Amino acid sequence: MKKILIILLVFALIVIISVIAIDPLGFRSPLSPTGVPTIAPTDSIQSLRSSTTTPNFASEIIVDGLNNPWDIIMLPDESYIFSERANKLTHLANGVKTSIPTPDDTVVRGEGGLLGLAIDPEFSSNRFIYACFNSNLSGNTDVRVVRWKLSLSNDLLEDRRDIITGIPANESGRHSGCQLEFGPDNYLWVGTGDAAIGSTPQDPTSLGGKILRVDR
Repeated sequence: MKKILIILLVFALIVIISVIAIDPLGFRSPLSPTGVPTIAPTDSIQSLRSSTTTPNFASEIIVDGLNNPWDIIMLPDESYIFSERANKLTHLANGVKTSIPTPDDTVVRGEGGLLGLAIDPEFSSNRFIYACFNSNLSGNTDVRVVRWKLSLSNDLLEDRRDIITGIPANESGRHSGCQLEFGPDNYLWVGTGDAAIGSTPQDPTSLGGKILRVDR
Protein backbone atom coordinates (compact mmCIF):
# COMPACT_ATOMS: atom_id res chain seq x y z
CA MET A 1 0.00 0.00 0.00
CA LYS A 2 2.80 2.37 0.93
CA LYS A 3 4.53 1.60 -2.37
CA ILE A 4 1.38 2.50 -4.33
CA LEU A 5 1.07 5.84 -2.51
CA ILE A 6 4.68 6.69 -3.28
CA ILE A 7 4.14 5.89 -6.97
CA LEU A 8 1.01 8.08 -7.07
CA LEU A 9 2.82 10.99 -5.41
CA VAL A 10 5.72 10.74 -7.86
CA PHE A 11 3.28 10.65 -10.78
CA ALA A 12 1.44 13.74 -9.47
CA LEU A 13 4.73 15.59 -9.08
CA ILE A 14 5.71 14.76 -12.66
CA VAL A 15 2.37 16.11 -13.94
CA ILE A 16 2.76 19.37 -11.99
CA ILE A 17 6.31 19.92 -13.25
CA SER A 18 5.17 19.23 -16.82
CA VAL A 19 2.38 21.82 -16.57
CA ILE A 20 4.75 24.46 -15.20
CA ALA A 21 7.30 23.73 -17.91
CA ILE A 22 4.68 24.04 -20.65
CA ASP A 23 2.89 27.08 -19.26
CA PRO A 24 5.17 28.89 -16.76
CA LEU A 25 3.17 32.14 -16.83
CA GLY A 26 -0.27 30.59 -16.61
CA PHE A 27 -1.46 31.77 -20.05
CA ARG A 28 -4.04 29.10 -20.77
CA SER A 29 -7.17 29.28 -22.81
CA PRO A 30 -10.41 27.54 -21.74
CA LEU A 31 -10.62 23.77 -22.07
CA SER A 32 -10.74 22.42 -25.60
CA PRO A 33 -13.68 20.22 -26.71
CA THR A 34 -11.63 17.21 -25.68
CA GLY A 35 -11.31 18.54 -22.15
CA VAL A 36 -7.56 19.08 -22.50
CA PRO A 37 -6.32 22.59 -21.68
CA THR A 38 -4.48 24.30 -24.52
CA ILE A 39 -1.77 26.94 -24.54
CA ALA A 40 -3.05 30.49 -25.02
CA PRO A 41 -2.43 31.85 -28.53
CA THR A 42 0.66 33.93 -29.12
CA ASP A 43 -1.35 37.09 -29.81
CA SER A 44 -2.74 36.98 -26.25
CA ILE A 45 0.77 36.99 -24.84
CA GLN A 46 1.81 39.78 -27.20
CA SER A 47 -1.24 41.80 -26.15
CA LEU A 48 -0.23 41.51 -22.51
CA ARG A 49 3.31 42.59 -23.29
CA SER A 50 2.14 45.61 -25.28
CA SER A 51 -0.16 46.68 -22.44
CA THR A 52 2.83 46.96 -20.11
CA THR A 53 4.87 49.12 -22.48
CA THR A 54 6.22 52.26 -20.85
CA PRO A 55 4.10 55.22 -22.03
CA ASN A 56 5.71 58.12 -23.82
CA PHE A 57 5.67 61.52 -22.12
CA ALA A 58 6.52 64.92 -23.53
CA SER A 59 8.30 67.30 -21.15
CA GLU A 60 8.52 71.06 -21.32
CA ILE A 61 10.43 73.50 -19.11
CA ILE A 62 8.12 76.34 -18.07
CA VAL A 63 10.46 77.97 -15.55
CA ASP A 64 14.06 77.38 -14.53
CA GLY A 65 16.81 78.89 -12.39
CA LEU A 66 15.00 78.01 -9.16
CA ASN A 67 16.61 77.55 -5.75
CA ASN A 68 15.41 74.27 -4.22
CA PRO A 69 11.81 74.37 -5.50
CA TRP A 70 9.70 72.54 -2.94
CA ASP A 71 6.01 72.51 -3.81
CA ILE A 72 3.51 73.74 -6.37
CA ILE A 73 -0.26 74.30 -6.42
CA MET A 74 -2.62 75.10 -9.27
CA LEU A 75 -5.24 77.81 -8.92
CA PRO A 76 -8.70 77.51 -10.52
CA ASP A 77 -7.58 79.77 -13.39
CA GLU A 78 -4.82 77.20 -14.16
CA SER A 79 -2.04 79.51 -13.01
CA TYR A 80 0.46 78.24 -10.44
CA ILE A 81 2.04 79.18 -7.15
CA PHE A 82 5.28 77.46 -6.22
CA SER A 83 7.57 77.63 -3.22
CA GLU A 84 11.34 77.64 -3.00
CA ARG A 85 12.95 76.56 0.24
CA ALA A 86 14.94 79.81 0.35
CA ASN A 87 11.72 81.62 1.43
CA LYS A 88 10.49 82.48 -2.04
CA LEU A 89 6.91 82.24 -3.23
CA THR A 90 6.04 82.89 -6.87
CA HIS A 91 2.87 83.14 -8.92
CA LEU A 92 3.26 81.89 -12.49
CA ALA A 93 0.73 82.69 -15.20
CA ASN A 94 1.31 82.37 -18.94
CA GLY A 95 5.06 82.31 -18.40
CA VAL A 96 5.05 85.49 -16.30
CA LYS A 97 6.48 85.22 -12.77
CA THR A 98 5.26 87.47 -9.96
CA SER A 99 6.93 87.37 -6.54
CA ILE A 100 4.68 87.08 -3.49
CA PRO A 101 6.04 88.54 -0.22
CA THR A 102 6.82 85.79 2.29
CA PRO A 103 6.75 85.80 6.12
CA ASP A 104 9.66 87.52 7.87
CA ASP A 105 9.85 84.81 10.53
CA THR A 106 10.88 82.08 8.07
CA VAL A 107 14.12 80.35 9.06
CA VAL A 108 16.11 79.08 6.08
CA ARG A 109 18.72 76.63 7.27
CA GLY A 110 19.80 73.27 5.87
CA GLU A 111 16.68 71.31 4.92
CA GLY A 112 14.43 73.92 6.51
CA GLY A 113 12.72 76.96 5.03
CA LEU A 114 9.54 77.51 3.05
CA LEU A 115 8.16 74.05 2.33
CA GLY A 116 4.76 72.55 1.45
CA LEU A 117 1.75 74.34 -0.03
CA ALA A 118 -1.96 73.57 -0.31
CA ILE A 119 -5.00 75.25 -1.77
CA ASP A 120 -8.32 75.22 0.09
CA PRO A 121 -11.07 73.08 -1.49
CA GLU A 122 -13.28 76.19 -1.36
CA PHE A 123 -10.62 78.54 -2.70
CA SER A 124 -12.97 80.05 -5.27
CA SER A 125 -15.02 81.56 -2.45
CA ASN A 126 -12.51 82.02 0.40
CA ARG A 127 -9.14 82.49 -1.40
CA PHE A 128 -7.33 80.47 1.31
CA ILE A 129 -3.91 78.94 0.72
CA TYR A 130 -1.73 77.13 3.24
CA ALA A 131 2.01 76.78 3.72
CA CYS A 132 4.33 75.15 6.22
CA PHE A 133 7.76 76.50 7.06
CA ASN A 134 10.44 76.79 9.72
CA SER A 135 9.66 79.79 11.92
CA ASN A 136 11.28 81.68 14.79
CA LEU A 137 8.13 83.63 15.67
CA SER A 138 7.87 82.02 19.11
CA GLY A 139 11.52 82.66 19.95
CA ASN A 140 12.59 79.07 19.36
CA THR A 141 12.54 77.54 15.90
CA ASP A 142 9.63 75.29 15.07
CA VAL A 143 7.82 74.14 11.94
CA ARG A 144 4.32 75.53 11.58
CA VAL A 145 1.36 75.47 9.23
CA VAL A 146 -0.11 78.86 8.34
CA ARG A 147 -3.17 79.93 6.38
CA TRP A 148 -3.47 83.13 4.37
CA LYS A 149 -5.99 84.76 2.12
CA LEU A 150 -4.52 85.32 -1.32
CA SER A 151 -5.26 88.73 -2.83
CA LEU A 152 -7.35 88.92 -5.99
CA SER A 153 -4.22 90.03 -7.83
CA ASN A 154 -2.44 86.83 -6.69
CA ASP A 155 0.54 88.77 -5.37
CA LEU A 156 -0.14 89.31 -1.67
CA LEU A 157 -0.83 87.13 1.38
CA GLU A 158 -3.31 88.60 3.85
CA ASP A 159 -5.06 87.69 7.13
CA ARG A 160 -2.46 85.27 8.47
CA ARG A 161 -3.67 82.53 10.79
CA ASP A 162 -1.27 80.04 12.36
CA ILE A 163 -3.06 76.67 12.18
CA ILE A 164 -0.42 74.40 13.76
CA THR A 165 2.63 75.45 15.76
CA GLY A 166 5.24 73.55 17.71
CA ILE A 167 6.19 70.92 15.14
CA PRO A 168 9.76 70.12 16.23
CA ALA A 169 12.64 71.53 14.21
CA ASN A 170 16.30 70.68 14.33
CA GLU A 171 18.52 73.75 14.71
CA SER A 172 20.45 72.59 11.65
CA GLY A 173 17.22 72.30 9.67
CA ARG A 174 17.59 68.55 9.15
CA HIS A 175 14.42 66.54 8.49
CA SER A 176 12.17 69.59 8.50
CA GLY A 177 10.00 68.07 5.78
CA CYS A 178 6.40 69.24 5.85
CA GLN A 179 3.87 68.26 3.19
CA LEU A 180 0.26 69.48 2.95
CA GLU A 181 -2.64 67.85 1.14
CA PHE A 182 -6.40 68.12 1.29
CA GLY A 183 -8.18 64.78 1.17
CA PRO A 184 -11.57 63.95 -0.34
CA ASP A 185 -12.95 64.40 3.19
CA ASN A 186 -11.94 68.10 3.04
CA TYR A 187 -9.61 67.66 6.00
CA LEU A 188 -6.11 69.07 5.73
CA TRP A 189 -3.52 66.29 6.07
CA VAL A 190 -0.03 67.26 7.19
CA GLY A 191 3.05 65.05 6.94
CA THR A 192 5.78 66.20 9.33
CA GLY A 193 9.50 65.51 9.63
CA ASP A 194 11.15 63.93 12.64
CA ALA A 195 13.76 66.70 13.16
CA ALA A 196 16.44 64.01 12.74
CA ILE A 197 15.50 62.44 16.09
CA GLY A 198 14.81 58.75 15.63
CA SER A 199 12.46 58.41 18.61
CA THR A 200 10.19 61.30 17.56
CA PRO A 201 7.79 59.29 15.35
CA GLN A 202 7.04 56.92 18.26
CA ASP A 203 6.50 59.77 20.74
CA PRO A 204 2.73 60.43 21.03
CA THR A 205 3.40 63.80 22.69
CA SER A 206 5.31 65.12 19.67
CA LEU A 207 3.91 66.47 16.41
CA GLY A 208 7.06 65.39 14.58
CA GLY A 209 7.29 62.33 12.35
CA LYS A 210 3.51 62.11 12.08
CA ILE A 211 0.59 62.44 9.70
CA LEU A 212 -1.77 65.00 11.20
CA ARG A 213 -5.41 65.51 10.27
CA VAL A 214 -6.64 69.07 10.67
CA ASP A 215 -10.19 70.38 10.70
CA ARG A 216 -9.56 73.70 9.03
